[in-house]
Amino acid sequence: MAQTLTPLPGAYAIARFPVDAALPAGPSATPAGLWSVTRTMDEVSLVARAHAIPADAERVDRPWTALKLEGPFDLTGETGVIASVARPIAQARISVFAMATFDTDYVLVPAGQAGRVRAALTAAGHEVRVPATRIRPVAAADADAVARLVWEGFLGYLPVAPDGWDPAVPEPQADRLDRPGTRWLLAEDEDGHVRGSAGAIATEDEQLGHVWQLFVDPGLHGTGLADALLDAVVETTRADGRRALQLYVARDATQARAFYARRGFAPDPADDGRPGPGGLPVVRLRRAL
Repeated sequence: MAQTLTPLPGAYAIARFPVDAALPAGPSATPAGLWSVTRTMDEVSLVARAHAIPADAERVDRPWTALKLEGPFDLTGETGVIASVARPIAQARISVFAMATFDTDYVLVPAGQAGRVRAALTAAGHEVRVPATRIRPVAAADADAVARLVWEGFLGYLPVAPDGWDPAVPEPQADRLDRPGTRWLLAEDEDGHVRGSAGAIATEDEQLGHVWQLFVDPGLHGTGLADALLDAVVETTRADGRRALQLYVARDATQARAFYARRGFAPDPADDGRPGPGGLPVVRLRRAL
């Protein structure tokens, strides 16, 4: 049976608490996504946005991408719904975490595998919706949403967190708006959720721009959104009269390095080898415009 799935915004986490723990308090308002608490005789589990997991969790596994099966389904009249989706994902040797509500079902997959999951489901006859997005300049009111996107992006982008980097505190972003020469863009979907962000700043070299940020919602990896954001950054940098772009990428971030290589970036021979935030080993890349 063919199903339609929609990727929820953001990165998710699955957390475990002691069996006698108080149930984690959810958002005061209806969340734009999923918040699910389960208590059994053995444990308390929480599935929620990665940035919203309480600090007292015993164990946390993240990042995951959540996909919603578009129901509602008849609880007793329809069978094999989750199996029809989980089977092709498992056959692609990708982990899957399934859960159900009264009306519908959800599957969570490792965030870094979202593109492969989309391909496996499509090949099996299912539809995975890709939300339409528009790119616009970032405003001060967007800073918190972009900070969450960046933090969740780092979860899937880096093999380990840099020393001194607190995953519970998204980096403030609003101050970047005031930096001279900043060109900061975001991609939002039809519901106003931030699904990607990219920015470039001026350097001391008037011919050179610096890409200081390019992150895409983990569930939309492989959809072309990163290309669209980078195209927009290239266009604005050219319009500022600069002839080259540089950026730093984590040395071990193989997927990101492959993306930038495809887009014409190559290691900068003048790279001085200085580490990134928290001592993270990075590589400086550069391309002409």
